[in-house]
Amino acid sequence: MRLAARLSQRPDGPPHVPPPQARAAPTAAQRVASLAAAACVLAGAPAQAASVSFPSLKDGATVSSPVHVDFGVSPDYAVEPAAAGLKDKSGHFHLFLDAEASCASPPPRPARRPGARRAPGCHGPRGATGPGRPGGPPAPGPPGPPSAPPARPRPLADPPKTSPGHSPHSRPPRPAAPPADPEGEAIPFDAQHLHFGKAQTSADVELGKGKHTLTLQFANALHESYGPGLAKQVTVTVN
Repeated sequence: MRLAARLSQRPDGPPHVPPPQARAAPTAAQRVASLAAAACVLAGAPAQAASVSFPSLKDGATVSSPVHVDFGVSPDYAVEPAAAGLKDKSGHFHLFLDAEASCASPPPRPARRPGARRAPGCHGPRGATGPGRPGGPPAPGPPGPPSAPPARPRPLADPPKTSPGHSPHSRPPRPAAPPADPEGEAIPFDAQHLHFGKAQTSADVELGKGKHTLTLQFANALHESYGPGLAKQVTVTVN
């Protein structure tokens, strides 16, 4: 009897679970507020500056010739052939081989060869230092009127204040040449400036053994540089 009573008290099926309540769809005002919040977040994020890169080449790498070079540029710039004409934020790649910008300092003057004779001029031939000869004391002339007594030297002003280790007569160091052409400057056509006007994004470059400097420059359809902001320089060693 007890077992029959227990069986009669058990439910016939699984326990009843109430269905979940359906979520209400967002209203138009809520959608506008959500979009406005997302726009504020995007506006507050710092914008990334445009740049170019060597995706397959690292600075200081040791490579073998021919060197395979890949070109990269920020997504907001389009790589198009020069024949497409001038367009905003579009252009093609240029590769400088051991070449600096056109505003670089001039090369040093070559040293005089040992044993080379001096050209006649203000210095005169070697060893000519006698009176009346170029480079020597002037020849004696007729006596002139007695010279006036030398003027008394004026007291010197206080020397300018300088930082320790710096001479007031030393020249400031010359700034290093930029690794890219200035913005708007036309890139020359020669063996050191390779133009990829057909919108190529890679190249195989023949280089001799030793250290070389490669500069990637992005320019418009007229081969006018976009400036140092769209330039990248690396140094490689060819074994």
